[in-house]
Formats: sequence, structure tokens, C-alpha cells
Amino acid sequence: MTDELATRNVTDEDNGTHFHQALANANRTWEQYQDSHYYQDLLLCIAWYGNACRLCPELHPRRPAILNNLAIALLARYDRMGDLDDLGQSIARHRESLSLCQIGHPSRSSTLHNLGNALRKLFEASGDRANLGESIACHRECLELCPVGHPDRRLTLDSLGVALQILFEQTGKMGDLEESIEHHQEDLSLCPPDDPSRSQTLTNLGAALMLRFDQTGKLTDLNSSISYQQEALDQASDIRQDRSSTLNNLAIALMTRFEQEGDVEDLISCISHLRQVISLRGPDHPGRSAALCNLGIALQLRFDKSEDTGDLDACVAVLREALGLSPIGQPSRSLVLNNLAVSLRVRFEKRRSVADLDECIQHHREDLSLCPVGDPGRCLTLNNLGLAFRVRFEEKAELGDLNECVAYLEEALLLCPAGHPSHPMALENLGIALRMRFENTRNRIDLNTSISHHEACLSLCPVGHPHRSLCLYNAGLAVMDRFEGDGEDGRKEADLETAYEYFREAAGHEFSPILVRLKASRHWITAARKHNSSVLDEAYRSALALLDRSVLLARNVGDRYLRVTTQDLDIGGKNLALDAASHSIEEGQLETAVQLLEQGRGVMFNQLGSYRTPLDDLEEIDRDLAGRFRTLSAAIERSALVDGAGADGQDTAEDVVARYYNTRPSPYQILTTYLLRVRYQGYTTEWNEVVEEIRRHEDFKDFLRTQSFSNLQNAARDGPVIIVNISQYRSDAIIVSKSGQPLCIPLPKATPSAVEALARTLIETTTDRPDADKSKQILGVLMRDIWGIIVEPIVLQLENTLKLRRGSRIWWVPTSSAWSLPLHASGPYAQGEKNLPDRFVSSYTPTLLALLRARARSRAISNHPGPRLLIVAQPEAEGEEELPNVLHEIALIQELASDVSVLSGENCTRDAVLADLKETSWVHFACHGNQHPTEPFKSHFSLKSRDAPLTLLDIIKSGLPQAELAVCSACHSAAGDKSTPDETIHLAAGIMFTGFRSVVGTMWAMADTDGPVIAEEFYKYMFRNGPAAANCKDAAMALSKAVRELRRRKVPLERWINFVHYEVAKPAANPICVVDPEISFAVGEAVDFDDQRYVSIKAMIGYYAALLKNDISQELDVLLELAKHESLGGGALNCASSIGYFVHEGKEGKGEHTCPATGILMGTVP
Repeated sequence: MTDELATRNVTDEDNGTHFHQALANANRTWEQYQDSHYYQDLLLCIAWYGNACRLCPELHPRRPAILNNLAIALLARYDRMGDLDDLGQSIARHRESLSLCQIGHPSRSSTLHNLGNALRKLFEASGDRANLGESIACHRECLELCPVGHPDRRLTLDSLGVALQILFEQTGKMGDLEESIEHHQEDLSLCPPDDPSRSQTLTNLGAALMLRFDQTGKLTDLNSSISYQQEALDQASDIRQDRSSTLNNLAIALMTRFEQEGDVEDLISCISHLRQVISLRGPDHPGRSAALCNLGIALQLRFDKSEDTGDLDACVAVLREALGLSPIGQPSRSLVLNNLAVSLRVRFEKRRSVADLDECIQHHREDLSLCPVGDPGRCLTLNNLGLAFRVRFEEKAELGDLNECVAYLEEALLLCPAGHPSHPMALENLGIALRMRFENTRNRIDLNTSISHHEACLSLCPVGHPHRSLCLYNAGLAVMDRFEGDGEDGRKEADLETAYEYFREAAGHEFSPILVRLKASRHWITAARKHNSSVLDEAYRSALALLDRSVLLARNVGDRYLRVTTQDLDIGGKNLALDAASHSIEEGQLETAVQLLEQGRGVMFNQLGSYRTPLDDLEEIDRDLAGRFRTLSAAIERSALVDGAGADGQDTAEDVVARYYNTRPSPYQILTTYLLRVRYQGYTTEWNEVVEEIRRHEDFKDFLRTQSFSNLQNAARDGPVIIVNISQYRSDAIIVSKSGQPLCIPLPKATPSAVEALARTLIETTTDRPDADKSKQILGVLMRDIWGIIVEPIVLQLENTLKLRRGSRIWWVPTSSAWSLPLHASGPYAQGEKNLPDRFVSSYTPTLLALLRARARSRAISNHPGPRLLIVAQPEAEGEEELPNVLHEIALIQELASDVSVLSGENCTRDAVLADLKETSWVHFACHGNQHPTEPFKSHFSLKSRDAPLTLLDIIKSGLPQAELAVCSACHSAAGDKSTPDETIHLAAGIMFTGFRSVVGTMWAMADTDGPVIAEEFYKYMFRNGPAAANCKDAAMALSKAVRELRRRKVPLERWINFVHYEVAKPAANPICVVDPEISFAVGEAVDFDDQRYVSIKAMIGYYAALLKNDISQELDVLLELAKHESLGGGALNCASSIGYFVHEGKEGKGEHTCPATGILMGTVP
């Protein structure tokens, strides 16, 4: 808003010519600058306006306008160069102009507006809130002078709205923010769609709604903010400043929505926008450093999501550039140092490069030097530096690093005494460091001090606090160390029971992160196993339930695979069910052992194996209910992760905020965030209600429930199912028959190391391919070893106890490394003795429930004369050896089957195969297959193009409604990993996960010449009664007969023992999970939830009352009432903001703007 240009002469007698020329030149150069933004035009404009002002008498009526124009030009130069002298002169000229525009003067409103804007910029430069208060007062008076209909009302609404928004960021008073939003909304309502200023109006309204979302958590505000920012971007001018600010604000909003909803597309868009911001802000732009910081945060978030180290490298690179743009003395340098140090620490943990860790410590040291005693950020800087030394101690085992860690954390604790919001963080981290030092020095003073700190931290985290599980876990570890030490005998047993109780409560606390709870349950198991405790069964059930839930909520098949196969002692699910079953066997509880194994294997194969989760199946019958379950589950986990532990389980709430948002959380932020988390506790009650509603659907009645043994036993109605459990504690086989109790056969020789050695030998022999005679010798010995160590004791029971007839069918459920062994082909391989293939017909299945469901999925008999068979054949795949016998194989199958379609050669593309598979019930793969050693769902069949193979994940994602039988006559269809043979999911086994109920394949590469023999004998049996009678249930017997033909032809041992049959089912709607009512959601069910929330809030506010050092009884009463009656809605948060004022007032630093509720560096905020 500028006054009309002063173009008339001052008097007839004054130096009219000089004045007229000066004023004309000033007006002309200002207009030129408006068009060109050429700095020389601005300098000339200021000079000419200065001359005109000197030539104009002090009391002349046109002097206010000239002063106003000079002030505006000076302010423009300040915006360009950042010289505070220009800003001071601009304000002085505006004040002089205002003094000449008394009430009633037509230029008073414009002068007030311009002075208000200049004062706001002075506040941004100085941090003096008095300047902001005067700015708002100017805008309020200006608004009174611009009633509805006044042409300048829009500009006044916008400026007042921006100033009130900044005031809110200083005080936390929601009234200021609400008024700001009202003014921006009115401004937008008065703005025509084609108005050039509409973009800025949308940007400012979007920023204000973003702030309100930070306070209330209302997604409608967040989504509206993004919509307004996107519209602003679409309408933004080409002026770099306009577009870069809009892009920056939109990027931050998208980043926040990603944090809320986890949609990676939001994060991708955020990163794209921030890169554009940086391209628009050159090296000299004052906002470039802030944009680089924001991009670093976004890249770190994407790395946390994808584990792509390229993002982590890019994050470090942009933060290093930001540091170069933040010289010593600039307020933002401390923040950039912290961001960069944290990212380097994360990269070290990924790559173990000590150089990264050393640089991390170097930056933290400099950051500490910028935070002198008395600086509110010194505590967190000391904490981060201490954590970096702890990490380096863990890497180098140099006690000096651990001593430095303790020293820094002790100083941090001194700076955060009782009542300080970071006091729990300081207690927890120092407690961890002291326990680590005790483990190296055996200094009991360290251990006892550690326990005291952990228990003090625990007292500050009441039930319902998301940090409570982590406190309990660390306290349990420390007390367990004291029990196992040389302490007083009278206290030892009490310490053990205390440790158990800490681990139990940590595992069961529903308001903490799943992975922290799972870690606590695993250490509970370790302690109970070591000391032969009666709580072991409870600990195992708790851990399995938590593992199942964590896998259920994993976002993709890769995440599910990682969670159930990791060997991490703390959170890994790899051996959990095996060890749990071994304990039940020891206790003589065989039915329980079967249930626990089924649960653990169900996690692996029923959830892991399906790209579609049970929730996808639920969505088809009740989309709204499935959506509610997903939303509530994500909200509970998200709220816990924001305030709970990091990946290593040892970070505190503040540490997590610092790592994810790369900033120091203010006490105001901690208070506000905690209030939001308490509100999320109500989600747990609703989650339980939704689960019960899901179970009312007939197909989901067992949702998140364990299966009864009597139901599982039905899987054995066509023949016994043999579970081979390989555990570090004991190994056994459990035979489940169609009736009676399960039968246990101890396998003392089948230790994990022995079985792994067998698997490793097999892999080496079948991949390295020694000469035929040596291979036959090695495999012969191997088959005899498998027979003697595992299979023979089982066969003796089948034949002598169960009286199973020769030729009967049996099903194997191997675990651990036994999964990689050809149990079906084992035997004594001695003259006159029968091997297993001569005794029984073997199949494999991952779980009993999978076998049950496979049998339930019978192909509906229709008018179709038989199964439709698709042959996928590629004899000449690019980059692979030719398969000359494939064409003969195809011809044989076509002679035996009536409805056969073939995709071969140029027509055999990924898209064509996937399209035909959806219409096919049987498929025969006659092509090369390739095994991915670490990511089994990337294993693939080679088609015509090397760049477009058919992966297992492609098939899983397609969904095959008619899938019944798959035959994998594929060369190189398995190549196990020699270093990790446990439960290798080779290509044939991987087909189990794609929806086929019966799968025939090989455990390693087959000979091309055997393909036609197997195909002819197999399909001859399958179609023996005609196409209409063909049934995939005959596949095991058909394969048995085909293998006998290979044996009759005396092919080498390795060529026939690798053929296997799997009988499985597409994972059904109900995940298997042991969730006992006594264990699950114990906190939420133990008390009336409203009362529990009331108690939690009361405890939390009581804790902060000492910190605030103010009488907040009135606010406390209001908050508690709102908590009871409004479930902590917006009104309670308004009250919380008022409480936060006492903590936050005067604590904000100068320089770049940091959102107090999210901690995200905002950069340039309009």
C-alpha cells in the first residue's frame, strides 16, 4: 500500500524546477525498478526521493506522501541487502509521515499500514516483541480506518493476519491464531479469482491453517493448507521470491502430511518442491540455507522409509552446503551443525565409516561451543554429543569415549534439573551410559546410579505416556545386571522379580511403540530362559503377539519379510516361534507347541507371503471398516513413534524429535506434543471396538485370534503332518495325526549347527557342481546324514506306532535350515533298504492352516471341460543358455491336455504372461529361473527381454483368482545363499506365495533333458481320467510317478532328488495371532478409559506445574474438564497453548523461523 505519488510542485516560489525534476526522476526510477528489479534503479530512486524530501518544506501538505515513498524505497533496499540502517531510516521516515497525518488525514491509513509492515520486519531482525506489538497496533488502527468496501481493506487484513500469526508463534495463544485465520479468510473472500495478489493471500492462509493443525491435529486444516498452497503455486507469478516462498510452504505442509499418513507420494512431492526452491534461491539468497535444511530433513525421512543410502548421502551433501552458507555468528549455524551431525551419525550406523562418526563429533563439539552456559539449547547439544561418543565407544571399545559420554550427559542432567522438560531424557540417557560403563568396569556405583536414574525417569512417565515402555525396558536391563552381579543375597531374588515385572509391563504397555515393546519382550524371554522362570510361556506369547501385529501393519511385503527373518536378538522374529515351541515341548504341552509354531509360521507365510494383507480382503466386503482399522492402527503407532523410541530403542522423546526434525524442541513443543499424544490414547479403545466389529463378519471371526489345536488337527485328515522344529534349546519332530494327541520325537542330533552344516553342504554341492562322481558321492552321504539325523526316527514312529501303509502321503513342515533340505529324498541308500521315496509320497506345506485352506479351495466344477493350462516357455532368453528341449516339452503337454495356450518367443512378455495368468488355473513354466539371494520376492523367470523378467512380486501383486497348480520346469530355479541357508525361499517355494494351492518345482537347477520326461509322466497321470476329471490334488502322486521314471532311467542322484511338491493356499482373511485377553490391551481394559485418561493428564500437568513456576490451577481445572468431556479436542489444546505460554515466552531465538509445534525449520515465511 503506497500513497499516491507526490507529483505536484511545492510552491510557486520555491526551487520548483529542481523539486519537480527530483520528484519526477524519483517516480520514474521507482516505476522502472518495479518492472526490472534492477538494483541501480532502486539506488537512484532513493537518491531522488531524498533530494525531493529536502526540497519540500516540513509543513507542506505533500510532505507525508514524499516521506512515505522514500520509506518504502528504503525498505525495498533493506529487503535486498539486509542493512539494518536502511530499515531504521525507513521506520523513522514512516513515523515522521504519520506525525503529519493526524486523525482524519486521508493518508493516515496507508501510513499506518506501511509503518506496521516495517516494524514487523524490525521484530524479525531484532526479536524485540515490543516492535511486533506496535506493528499489530498500527494494523488494527488501519483496519478501523478501512471499513468493508474500502479499497485498502484487503491489504490491511493480510498484514494484520501475518502479524498475528507471528505473535501466536511467540506466545502460543490460540486466540491470536484464530483471529489471524479469520482475517486471511476474509481477505480471500474479497479477492477476485484473477487478482495477481491472490497467490500471496492463499499462501498466507495456508500457512496459518498449518499452524492450527500443529496445535489441534485436525487433518482438515492440514489438507486445506495443502490445497490453498497448491492453488497459490498454480497462480504464483514468475517472480522468484513469490514462487520460492510458496513452494517452500507447500513442501513443509506435504512433509507434515507424510508424517501423519505415511503416503510416500507426499514426501516425493515435498522433495521435488524443495529442489525447485533451492534452484530459485541462488548462493546469495538469505533463504537458501533454510531451504537446504528443509531438504535435508525430507531426504532423511525418505531414507528412514526406504533405507536408500543415496538419500542419506544427498542429505549430508545439502546440509554441508547449508553449513557453508551459515558462517560463524549466524544464528542458524548451530541448528545446521546439529542437523549435519545427526545425519552423519545415522550414516555411520548404516556404513560403519568411522570418518563419519568423527565428523559428527566434530560438529557437535562446535555446536556446543556456540551454546554457552545459560543457552536453552545447551542441554540437548550435550545430550547429542554424549550419544555420539556412546556410539563411538560401541564401535571402538575405547573406555575414554564412554567416559566422555558420561561426562557430557552428567552436565546435561545438571542443566535439566527436576521440573525441566528435558529432565527425563537426561536421566534416561545417563542411566544407559552408566550401565554400559558398569559392564566394562564392574563399578557398582555406576550400576546403582543407573538404576536410580531409570526409576526416576519411570516416575515421570505415568501409564499412558508413550515413553513408558522404554523407561521400563532400560530399568529392567539395569536391575537384571544387578541381579546377575555379586550383590546382596537378600536383594537378588527381589531384583529378578522386579526385572520380570519391568519387562512384562514394557511389553504390555499399549501406548508405546511396537518395536520397543517387542524388544522388551525378547529380553524378558532371555532372562526367563536363563533362570528357568515360570513366566517364560507368558513372555513368549507376548512376543509372538507383538511380532504378529508389527508384521500385520508393515507397509509392504519386503518390510514383512525383514521383520520376520531378521536375526536381531532384540526384535527379530526369525527363531522366536521355534524357541517358544521348544519350551512348550519341555513342559509336555505339545498342542500348545503346535499352536505357537503355527502362529510363528503364520506370520512368516500367511502375512509375509501375500502382497494382499487380510485387510485387503476385508476391504472387498467392508471398505469403511477396513479403513477405520488401518487409520486407527496407524494413528496409534504414529503417535507412539513421534514421542517414543528410535530404532535403537535407547532414544528419548526429545532425541527422536531432534533426529527426525533436526531441531531442538522447545519446552512449549514438548508440552503441546504430549497433550496431542494423550488424546491419541483414546484410539486404543476404538481400535478394540473395531476388531470386535471385524470379527462379526463370518469370514473374519478369528481375526487376530489363535487357532485351536482341534481345528489345526483337521489338516492331517489325509495323512500325517510332520513339523520339524530346530531350536537352539532342543530339536524335535511333532507328528500331527487326524485324531489323538500329537506325537513328539526328540531329534538330539539335529542341532541348529548340524542342520545348517547339512544345508550349506547341499548348497555348495548343487551350485558349485563338482564332477558327476564326486557329486554323487557327496549327495549320497548327505542323504544318509539327513536320514540318520532327522528322518529315520520319524519314519520309525510312522511305521511302527502309527502303522502308516507304504505309499501313503505325508506332509512336511520343516523349520530353520531344515527348510532347505530334501527330506523327501533321504534314506539309508544301502543295498536292500528302502529310502523315503520308496516308503511314502512326500509334500511340503508352510503351515497346517495353509494346508487346511488349500483343501478348502476346490476348483468349482463348471461347464468347462477341464483346467485351462498356460505354458510359459522361453527357450532362448536374452543372456541365458539355450534350452533346446523346451519345444519338445511343449509338444508333449499339448498332446496330453485339451485346453492349452502357449506364450513363447517374442510373445512371451511380462505383461502378456500376467494377463493370461489371471484367466488360468494351471501354469507350466519352461524357462530359466533366477534366485535373488537376499530379496526372494525379486526372484524371477527369464522371458524374452533381460530388462523385463517376471518376478514373484509381479505375480503376487496381480492376484490370481483361479490359480490352482503351478509346475516350475525351470533351469537354475534355485540358488541358495551359502552364507545364510536358513529358510531360503527358492523360486519354487516362492511360487507358494503367489496364490497357487499346489506347486511342483525343483530345489536347485534341473537338467534341460529331464523336462520332457517329467512333463510327459506328470501330465499323463494328471489327465489319466480325461481333462474334466483332472484335479490338482493328484499333483504329489503324479510327481512321484514322474520321478520314478527318472530313477528307472538311472539318471544321477542330483537330477531326481531335487523335485518337490508343495501344497499351500492363498493366505486367507484371518491372520493367526495369539492375543490372550489377559495379555492384550491390559492397560486399556483394566480401568474405565475416561478415568485413565483423566489420571494421565492430571499426572502430566502436575509434573509441569513445578516447571512453570506459576499458579495454573485455573488452567488445570479447565483442561481436566475438557479432557473428560471433549476427549481433548481443540478447546483443551487452546488451554494447553495458554499454559505453554509461560514456558515458551521469551525463549525463541532470532533468525530463521522454526515452527514450535513440529520443530521444522520454515525458512522464509511470508
